[in-house]
Amino acid sequence: VPAGTVVTLDLAGKAPAGATSAVLNLTSTESEGPGYVTAFPCGGERPLASNLNVNTNDTRPNQAVVALGTNGTVCLYVFTPMHLVSDLLGWYGTSGVKMATQAPERVLDTRDGTGGATTLGAGGVVELDLSAQAPSGSSGVVLNVTGVEPSTDSYVTVYPCGIARPLASNLNLPPRAIRPNLVTVPLGVGGKVCLFSQAPIDLVADLAGWAVAVA
Repeated sequence: VPAGTVVTLDLAGKAPAGATSAVLNLTSTESEGPGYVTAFPCGGERPLASNLNVNTNDTRPNQAVVALGTNGTVCLYVFTPMHLVSDLLGWYGTSGVKMATQAPERVLDTRDGTGGATTLGAGGVVELDLSAQAPSGSSGVVLNVTGVEPSTDSYVTVYPCGIARPLASNLNLPPRAIRPNLVTVPLGVGGKVCLFSQAPIDLVADLAGWAVAVA
C-alpha cells in the first residue's frame, strides 16, 4: 500500500445486519519506514489517532474496534508504504450478546505453570481451559496475550479449540522480543481456547472479559 493511501474494507455481508462496529486484528508487514495506520469509519473525517505503529521492516499487529461507516465500510489510512493484513474477529450492535469486563486475571503463564502449560516448542499448542473463569453461557472471551522471547521470528494464533486452526495471527514477534496484543476469541469445545506458536516461546494470557447473552 503506497504512502498516504486509504484502503477501504467492505464488511457488508460479513458483519450481520444491525452491526454498528467491527473488531479487527490489523497487521502491518514489510513497512518501508517508521509509520502508522489509522482505522476509521469511511465517510467520516480521518481522526488524529493511530491504531498501529511500526518500524522499518517490522511485522506488528494490534486489535482495533472501529465504527462501521458508509454501507458497512471501514477505512485504513497508511502513512508509509507497507503491506496490510486485516482479520475480522467480531462486531458490536444493538442486539445479541454483551461484553462484560473485569480487572485482568492471569490465566496462563508458561514460565511458572499457570494454566497447566509449560514453554511451547515449535508448532506447539496450549489448550487453555477457561470454563471455570468465564460465566456459564459465555460465548467468547477477551484476552491480553503476551509472547515472551521466542528463539526465532514467530507468530501466535489464538482460536477456539475444536476447529481447524485459522490462517491468521494474533501476535508477530522477532527473536527475543516481548510483545502483547488484545485478542477477542470464541470459546471452543469445553470452554477452551487454543494458542499455537510457530517457534519455541513462553506465553502469558490475562482474562479481561467475556461475551454473555443479553437477559
